[in-house]
Amino acid sequence: MRVDVPMSYPASPHAVVAMLVDPAYQERKCAALDARHVRITIHPDSATPTVVADRVMPPYGAPDVIRAMVPSGIRVVETVSWAPAARDGSRAAAIHLDFPHHPLMLRGTLALVRADGGTRATVAGQLRAAVPFMAGRIERMAAKLVVRAITIEHGVGRDWLAGDDRQH
Repeated sequence: MRVDVPMSYPASPHAVVAMLVDPAYQERKCAALDARHVRITIHPDSATPTVVADRVMPPYGAPDVIRAMVPSGIRVVETVSWAPAARDGSRAAAIHLDFPHHPLMLRGTLALVRADGGTRATVAGQLRAAVPFMAGRIERMAAKLVVRAITIEHGVGRDWLAGDDRQH
């Protein structure tokens, strides 16, 4: 299933990437998502940083049958690997969302482009469930949860860039 989430940030692509690879931002993002057992690993290569956020997410918004199967939450391993900046300052990253012990994954990109004095960002990817006869239903349910998480993370990022110290 295709997932596309457009966003905007009130800062340059360079500033957005600096935020996204900051350990404090990653911790705040995970806290806003009510994640537990959070382990953040950042490979801070200046041109091509990689962030791995391994955490357990509560099954908020999941149907009762799913919540019953994963009462302690769903482990999500998010890997974001940045490519070097383009000449125009735009940035792109490969995104991998893996759900260990669950037949679900997302492969996509995060693109950052200068626009209107800030940055236009787009998360685009394919969410796949490897479950015979139920893949579409699982993908639709999971897509809603993934978009909800991206929306929360975006709000945390906008607050961060605006200098707002409140938790989102």
